[in-house]
This record gives sequence, C-alpha cells and structure tokens, in this order.
Amino acid sequence: MRHYSQSTVVDVPRDVAFGVVAELGSYPDFIDSCNSVCLTAESGEALAATLSMSGAGLSGDVPITLELSRPSKILMRFDTEFFSHLEATWSLAAIDDQRSEIRLEVDYDFPGRMQAMMFGKASEHMLRRLIDGVAAEASRRHA
Repeated sequence: MRHYSQSTVVDVPRDVAFGVVAELGSYPDFIDSCNSVCLTAESGEALAATLSMSGAGLSGDVPITLELSRPSKILMRFDTEFFSHLEATWSLAAIDDQRSEIRLEVDYDFPGRMQAMMFGKASEHMLRRLIDGVAAEASRRHA
C-alpha cells in the first residue's frame, strides 16, 4: 500500500476550503484531469458521483463516494480498475478566521507491479496538482 500526504495553508476561512473540496460538480473548472462530473446520489452528508477523468496515460469514468464531516473532514472512496485501492481524506483546519490548512492523505495501491511501475510517479504528480488546484480555487472564490 502506498501513502501520499501533503498540506498547504491558504488565506481563506475553513468553510470556503471545505466547500471547494465538497463541491464535486465544479471540479472540471479547476482540476485539469477532470472532464465532467455526474452526481448519482445525495443523501444528507453523503454524495455519490461518477467523474470522467483523463491524465497520466489513464482515462475513464471513476465512481466516487464522499462522506462529509462538516466542517473539517471529507472522506473520498474511489472504485476504479486503475487502482486496487484508492481512498483520500481531506482534513481542513482553521488557523484563524481568515486562514486554514488543507491536508490531503491518500492511501492507494495498484492491481499489479507493472501498473505500479508505469503509473506510480504520475499518480503522485496528479495528487500534487489536485491539492494545488483546490488551494488556488479556494483563493479565487475568497478574493
């Protein structure tokens, strides 16, 4: 199992950062590997959707479920043949009224050694771009 962790501090309130991560429908606007989103279910603090993704030599539809724990945590589970396991946790912490820390923790594994060799580094690059995209979008919305 591989683990990826990154955090960044943004000059936005925590609720703004949380909203960016939780609003799947806007992902194509600021995540270049996300082409479209189809929301399939919404119930209280849970969402299900299909993301149309492309990048790092991979493309296809990726089912995703979100569990929202407002205002500080979002758990994402992905169901895709590209990974044998893919789960991400977003943690959002208020530093003060106008600044927050965004942390992304991802546990993932590939179905075989060949896929791990081919896509391991590219996956980490995409994850770095993901948190950077969320931070930039949160800053844009708060400006």
